[in-house]
Amino acid sequence: MPFAELTSPGVKERLGRLVFAAATDGNHGRGVAWAATNLGFESVIYVHKHTSQPRIKSIEKNGGRVVVVDGTYDDAVRQASVDAEMNGWQVISDTSWEGYSDIPKWVMQGYASLFSEAQEQLSAQGLAKPTHVFVQAGVGALAAATIGFYYQLFGAERPRTVVVEPSKAACLYESALRGDGQPHHFDGELNTIMAGLACGDPSPLAWKLLWDCADFFAVCPDYVAAKGMRVYAVPLAGDPFIVSGESGAVTLGALLFTMQSEEGSALRERLQLGPDSQILLINTEGNTDPDDFRRVVWEGGDPVPAEFRTYKDPES
Repeated sequence: MPFAELTSPGVKERLGRLVFAAATDGNHGRGVAWAATNLGFESVIYVHKHTSQPRIKSIEKNGGRVVVVDGTYDDAVRQASVDAEMNGWQVISDTSWEGYSDIPKWVMQGYASLFSEAQEQLSAQGLAKPTHVFVQAGVGALAAATIGFYYQLFGAERPRTVVVEPSKAACLYESALRGDGQPHHFDGELNTIMAGLACGDPSPLAWKLLWDCADFFAVCPDYVAAKGMRVYAVPLAGDPFIVSGESGAVTLGALLFTMQSEEGSALRERLQLGPDSQILLINTEGNTDPDDFRRVVWEGGDPVPAEFRTYKDPES
């Protein structure tokens, strides 16, 4: 259906009054608010208590009413579901639960459009596919969409995949460690700078695919994402300048540590990374929190510990 028809008075009249509800760490909620406003409907967006003011204001700017939940992202997901059930609202979520899987599946299918476009660009460069994909994960929906896309396209010849999470919010890594094929909760405050990945409960729908098809799971402290942000912002000569937020940059940081550190040598060998590797990274956010972006990029916040630095202090 064309967008003009979708936003027409006739369609709105047939649909009646709709209110969309979503829980978010920032980007998803802003997208839901934007879509609802442009379709002529209301939205109520639930955020957790650590969500930054710039992210909240961005949601409000796009027409969403923000509700702050005294808890984590997972608490916000549960509260959004309870309130939507009570008020007759429609939940738009990329995480699934019992009795709620169709919309998360559609969201994951939407994520896959990123890789259709990436494949077109790779083909234009004479590349059939990347050799490796590093993809960040919160509840796992984007990671599952990524791996599912390449599995469907290339089967056993798909790229090797690494699912990257914050060490303070590693629900997928924890589930993989348990080894029973089930999704498991990750305890803690989830207080990572990677706000878009601060999730304690995997999406069951995503986890099933990840358990069956992901090659590696990795966890990263905040300084890995911070280094990725700075490298994107100050690239080597000839490389593009990229504005990337914390959740967007963690895969570059993870790749750098894998390639440059002694601790990453075992993973490097298992992945068979080398000079001919063609590695796909996905930058999922720009400067969504200007204050924190400046703290990291301008002021060197969350620095790499001395023992893990590639470039040492000349006086040390």
